[in-house]
Amino acid sequence: MTDKDIGGSTRRTFLGTVSGIVGSTAVGTAAAVEGRDPDGNGGGHREAGELIVGMEPTANAAETKATIQSGLPEGASVVSENDTLGFMEVQLPQQTGPQAQSAAKKDLENQPGVAYVEPNAIYYPMVIDVDDPRVGEQYAPELVNAGGAWETTLGSTDVTIGVVDQGTQYTHPDLQAQFGEVKGRDFVSDDDDPSPRGGNGHGTHVSGIAAGTTNNATGIAGISNSSLLAARALGGQGGGGTLSAIADAIVWCTDNGADIINMSLGGGGANRTMRNACDYAFDNGALPIAAAGNSGQRGISYPAGYDSVVAVSAVGPNESLTDFSQYGPGVDVAAPGLNVLSTYPTDGYNSLSGTSMACPAAAGVASLALAIDPSLSPQELKDVLTESARDIGLPSDQQGSGLVDAGALVDAVSDDDGGGGGDEDATSGSLTFGDQVLGDDGNVTVSDVTTNGDATVVVTYPDGDQNVVAGVSSADDASGTSVPVSVQDDGGFPGEHTAWVFGDGDVEGVAIGDDATPVAGSALDSDTAVVSDGDDGGGGGSEYPQWSADEVYTSGDRVVYEGTIYEAQWWTQGDEPGSSQWGPWEEVGPADGGDGGDGGDGGDGGDGGDGGDGGDGGDGGDGEYPQWDADTAYTGGDRVVYDGSVWEAQWWTRGDEPAEGKAVWERVS
Repeated sequence: MTDKDIGGSTRRTFLGTVSGIVGSTAVGTAAAVEGRDPDGNGGGHREAGELIVGMEPTANAAETKATIQSGLPEGASVVSENDTLGFMEVQLPQQTGPQAQSAAKKDLENQPGVAYVEPNAIYYPMVIDVDDPRVGEQYAPELVNAGGAWETTLGSTDVTIGVVDQGTQYTHPDLQAQFGEVKGRDFVSDDDDPSPRGGNGHGTHVSGIAAGTTNNATGIAGISNSSLLAARALGGQGGGGTLSAIADAIVWCTDNGADIINMSLGGGGANRTMRNACDYAFDNGALPIAAAGNSGQRGISYPAGYDSVVAVSAVGPNESLTDFSQYGPGVDVAAPGLNVLSTYPTDGYNSLSGTSMACPAAAGVASLALAIDPSLSPQELKDVLTESARDIGLPSDQQGSGLVDAGALVDAVSDDDGGGGGDEDATSGSLTFGDQVLGDDGNVTVSDVTTNGDATVVVTYPDGDQNVVAGVSSADDASGTSVPVSVQDDGGFPGEHTAWVFGDGDVEGVAIGDDATPVAGSALDSDTAVVSDGDDGGGGGSEYPQWSADEVYTSGDRVVYEGTIYEAQWWTQGDEPGSSQWGPWEEVGPADGGDGGDGGDGGDGGDGGDGGDGGDGGDGGDGEYPQWDADTAYTGGDRVVYDGSVWEAQWWTRGDEPAEGKAVWERVS
């Protein structure tokens, strides 16, 4: 492997600035004009006196350009053209006042073939200067190219690292933000407080290396901003821990949502219990990462020696193997482990050395990959972690595949990510529609969706941006179903829009049928809809949306509520259908739920209609909220049903299963 080339150099001055562009003007093929620099005062949001004139895609480009040119105000000129995106940049005279600019804009909008006219906005970088005051004393983030990853992601609290160690000071100012309501578990004292005892600071130090809060103006910068779970399995007599406590801790971390399990421990030799615990984690979605050992001898320690575990050796700031690090053919990757500064009880910082320090550096790097693609399996995560590692010239039994490289890892995962949970290669149908089919609420229903598994409906906006708006799931062919798709837009959503169907994972048969017809629809409570062919009990299939307490209905609107169709008699919001004889709702009849099937795990509960012979559709909880879907993005306040309970998202999340201890989800009922 070679050094990753970022910004024209193979190495970076550490953490000068980590920047991400908020927006940029797409250029395509454009005729550049000298002197088109943004205003230099840093305070503007547009290029003064410039307009972007977009042309209708169906218009004759040459004729439209000529018309625009002839209709320009006196002193105005076209300074650039973008034939790919179909727009012209118009410079108005420098002294043109606001009223004259507005008049010019309206005149241009009225020209034949013109689709839109808007100010020439300037997009500035949003700079993330990591402001942790002691970051200058750290070499580990620089050595693993954390800055290269931080240009894309600082990590996600939707990703959880379980730290099996001596306990962690979860109230530490540089760690407290990474712990949710459930801090962890103490397997030494058998209680729910994983705080360290007797001055042991090893676990706190390890936690800070992996996920000390970055960019919080406090102390040090961890490799990622992942969530943490502390499992205190060490710290008894002599500071060690029993095999059983460690195995219990591994299983507990796995069962409580850990995506990665850090084990800066070893020395107990090979045994089946530890191997089984590590295999359990690996087989159930958590990647174990362990220290190679500190004896300086050939042959790595256990649990690092198991096939399901990533074994990490330690190098110093000069990228040479430390004299204490164990080595051998079982080493997978190397990471910084000499004089590493990190968090330490109480509320302090300390520098420690050991493969114990290298291990969480690798864990933190690995967690950045999951922030980009949470669907990665432990094997896939292990593969991309090793394949993206940087060859530092050491023998393979010292460095494994190389030094972990956060920037290269994130780049590799980003390149492989299908974008929004869909596989673009699986696209097999599309439907283009205009704003004339939108309902009053700015929504449309895409009909005749076919899928033999989970799929995603995506709407393409006029400017080409894609927005995931509905998930589709079915056990079998679901031909002829209708999926309500939210396409709300404050600007009236003008122009044509295209709906696509993408298969998720291994799904092959997905399509929007040839006879698909977009029709006005009602808003969804969330981004997920369930479709059914009548065999899975999902309860979809009704042409009317589910009643929502937050939705405004007017006379004639129809909804489904508890398996029955109701029609609004007048304006209403929040009134449950059927709750009052004199209320705004009139019962129309039963919703058509098909055969109902066996109900599955409930979905929307009884809202699928009478279910025919298949029962009531399961125990899917409230029925007002959709089933949680791994491929749907949720934002704060969104509610879902999962395992019979209603959960509310606390912030943006995708792919993170609702569970107690997951800070991103709060159980409602």
